[in-house]
Amino acid sequence: MSYESLDYEIIEKENPFEIRLYEEYNVAEVALEKGDKMDSAGFRHIFNYISGRNANKESIAMTVPVLNREEGSKYVTSFVMPKKYKDKPLPLPDDPEVKIEKVPQKKMAAYRFSGSVLRERVTKHEKMLSQWLEKKGYHKLSEARLARYNSPFSLPILRRNEILIEVEKFEKKS
Repeated sequence: MSYESLDYEIIEKENPFEIRLYEEYNVAEVALEKGDKMDSAGFRHIFNYISGRNANKESIAMTVPVLNREEGSKYVTSFVMPKKYKDKPLPLPDDPEVKIEKVPQKKMAAYRFSGSVLRERVTKHEKMLSQWLEKKGYHKLSEARLARYNSPFSLPILRRNEILIEVEKFEKKS
């Protein structure tokens, strides 16, 4: 199955790392207290929203990636909304846990990998990306987020996953 995906421009590339410029986009997101099944619980809330549990009873197309990040004691799951909603309002969620947010244009560092997203693997890839950013003179503006492009039922070897971190380049002073 092919899903609409976020557009970006590659600014710098050194396999397997990239610096990308993402244009503004919208997300539907849920922030839940960390605990068991936090990822699937967040996914379920937003899946219900795009399946028609909203003020307009409107189905909204699934897009990729699904984004996850940690914010203090919360685990945040975000679905990127289709581009057709860039300049028109999204239906209001029926579920008070679901929030609609506009994400401004930003520069993101990316590390792409396949396979499972076990915590140890994700941490290892975050560290590799952070080391590359330091070497290249980039300053991290956010904590890492996990971007997943495939269903959890996909074969691990065929899955596309990414670690994304918002960045800015250090400017050398003369």
